[in-house]
Amino acid sequence: MSKIKVDVDLAKRVLSVDEALELLAPHKEGRKQRVHTFCGMGGFALLGCDMDLTQVKKELKKALTLEDGIENIQVAGSNMNGMGHGVAYWSDKVGWTFLETDKEKLEAIIKKRRINL
Repeated sequence: MSKIKVDVDLAKRVLSVDEALELLAPHKEGRKQRVHTFCGMGGFALLGCDMDLTQVKKELKKALTLEDGIENIQVAGSNMNGMGHGVAYWSDKVGWTFLETDKEKLEAIIKKRRINL
């Protein structure tokens, strides 16, 4: 029988679509709900912009349908958490996108799951 290796630290960080949405900090822009994001621009640059919440929901659902979908939505690392963008998802188009989060909710899930950032 072969052994299965599990990265426990990564497993603690993985989020479902519903969990990720619950952690977000959307704001109202006109009549639309938006979320501030940072996404990779290749190399060391990040582009920040507001994204429509309905588009964020679609992108999160797409992230789960990727071949290795289990790891494609997760709690971001300490640097992005420090910038208030604690949920990350992977897209084949732009790489990682970081979503603005509610600080108290994010701290609660980090504490509950004992996530090491």
